[in-house]
Parts: sequence; C-alpha cells; structure tokens
Amino acid sequence: MRRRLGFTLSEIIVVMGILIVLAGILFPVFVTAKSAAKEKVCWNNLHQIQLAIMMYRTNNDGDGVYGTASLMGLPPAGGMEARLGLPPSVFHCQGAPNVLSPTAATYTILYGDRRGSLGRILSWEDYATSEGENAVIVADMNHGDRSVPLLSPFFVHRGIGVRLNGQVFTQSRTGNWSNPRWWESTSLEEVQK
Repeated sequence: MRRRLGFTLSEIIVVMGILIVLAGILFPVFVTAKSAAKEKVCWNNLHQIQLAIMMYRTNNDGDGVYGTASLMGLPPAGGMEARLGLPPSVFHCQGAPNVLSPTAATYTILYGDRRGSLGRILSWEDYATSEGENAVIVADMNHGDRSVPLLSPFFVHRGIGVRLNGQVFTQSRTGNWSNPRWWESTSLEEVQK
C-alpha cells in the first residue's frame, strides 16, 4: 500500500470554500465593530471637551447662569483649543467615514445664534434659558450616511451631542441638525457619563 503525501485538490478546494464562507459571515461583524470603536473615540473626545468647558465655566463664574454664551462663561468658539488647554486632535473626529483628512471633520460648536428651518434666527440666549443644563453645546455629525446632504431637512441625520450637564447621546431624525431644537427628543439613546 502506497502512502500519500500532501492534500488532494478536492480537499484544498473544500477547505478554501469553508474559509470563504466564514469570511463572508464574519466580515460585516468586523466592519460594525470597527465603526463602533471609532464612534466611541468621538464620544470620549466630546466628553473631554464638555469637561473642559465645565471647568472653564466654573473659572469664569458661569455655573448656574443661563443666557448669552459670555454670560454663561462659555469660551469663544474661535481658538477654543488654546482656551481650554486641550490638544487640537481632541476637536477633530478621527472616526469619520470617507473623510480624506482627519482635520477636515471637526465637531460643531452649537452655542451662538443659528438660523432655523424657516429662516428665523434662533437665539442661543432663549434656547439656553429654556433648556438650562440640558442645552446641547457640541455636536459631531460625522458618523452618518455621507451620501445625504448634511443640512437637508428631508433626510435622516445621525449625530452625537453633548449637553451642559455632561450627557453624551446619539440622535437620529430628519430635519435641520444645526437648529438646537433638533436635538430635543424623547427617543434619545442617552448614556450618562
């Protein structure tokens, strides 16, 4: 009886087929886990920004005061990195899909007057006075579908927001996300930090 060495062609093809099927099953799981990990980096960055803003407010006598950004002790949006003492990388979304440069995808500072969906000015002072510690101050809109126009009121947008009270949460809905009222909802997936 002759002893054979190695594998036959059919054995190799069967093993390769099994490996291809396993890869097809596991690939979507790995992609989902990778995007979730990148999103978690942004959650942590936004929480660091919120903590720095909270300390800045405390140093500038803004605790418990609601109204204009300066009255609340909030740092000016321009040059915020230097004022808060955080590295510039904290202000950029490292996990944004389809972004050529990490510095191109920054977080959005939401305090300041904004134009609403009907063209009227939404006063930060009115918003902050009515919402208090629940006012959303920083947002990350870099994790949604890139084929959707970012300011389109007709598509579902997905964002991560930070409130003055420290809550970091996700929000998915239609409308103009730059309007502070977009962030109000009873169906928030909130995580208390």
